[in-house]
Amino acid sequence: MLAIATLAFTSCTKEGPAGPAGPAGDDGSFTTYTFTSAAADWAASTYVEYPVAIITQEVMDKGIAMVYVQDEYGYWNPCPSSWHPIAGYTYVYTAASGGVVGLDVSTAPTMDYQVRVVTMNEKTASSIPNIETLRYDQLMSELTSK
Repeated sequence: MLAIATLAFTSCTKEGPAGPAGPAGDDGSFTTYTFTSAAADWAASTYVEYPVAIITQEVMDKGIAMVYVQDEYGYWNPCPSSWHPIAGYTYVYTAASGGVVGLDVSTAPTMDYQVRVVTMNEKTASSIPNIETLRYDQLMSELTSK
C-alpha cells in the first residue's frame, strides 16, 4: 500500500459559479473549487491528499463530487479521464476533516496540474446524460442550462 502524504495546500481558491443553496440541495445548485496539484507535492509519494472544504458530510450522504484535471492542452477532463491518462490521476474523497481529495498516480507528475472539484446533489447529477464522460466546460454548460 502506498504511503499517505497529507499536505496542507494553502493556495487553494474557490472559483466558478455557485448555486443559491448548498451543493446537496434540491434546487440544482452546485459549487466548484480549484486548486493546484504541484509536482513538488509528489516528491515523497504517488498519493497526496488536499483539503477541499466543499466536500461536506451532506455531499457524501446526499450528493456527488466530481474531480477534473486540466491537461497540458487546457481541457478540463474528468478524473479518471475517459480520454487519456493525464499523468495517471485517480481520486478518492472523504468528508473527514472538512473534505479531502486524495489523488493517486502511478508515476509522480513532473508538472503542475490544476484540479477542480464540482459538488452537486444526486438529483441534479442524475439529470445529466453521460455525466461521467463530460469535460468541465460541458458539465458547466449542462448545469447552467437547468
